[in-house]
Amino acid sequence: MRCCRGGSAAAGSSRPTANAAVARAAAAWQRARGWHSVVPAYASAAAPSPGEAVAGLLRAGAARVVVATYLLAPGVFADQVRERSLAAGAAVVSAPLGAAPEVADVVIERYQQAACEDAVLRVRHRA
Repeated sequence: MRCCRGGSAAAGSSRPTANAAVARAAAAWQRARGWHSVVPAYASAAAPSPGEAVAGLLRAGAARVVVATYLLAPGVFADQVRERSLAAGAAVVSAPLGAAPEVADVVIERYQQAACEDAVLRVRHRA
């Protein structure tokens, strides 16, 4: 067991399925990294907020809480995640994902998938 616990802070959604995807990603991260716990948190539209998640982990006995910002770009949500997590006692808050090559790879892959689907639909429509 490691001393640190983490929070994964995403934008949040009014759609439960979107928030469930973030929760699955947090659980996968916990399994893959061997952290004691990883709690999904949301900047808006869902609970817990990043500050609530950090406070809960500290109350549960975490010696140190690290927050991974699960947002693509800087802005209001990223600022809120950082400010509220640190105010609640987080030791560190990561920057947004930004222009990471892995993010660009996913964007290109999704574009290619959409372009292929569009081509298939055009062929079907002509037939």
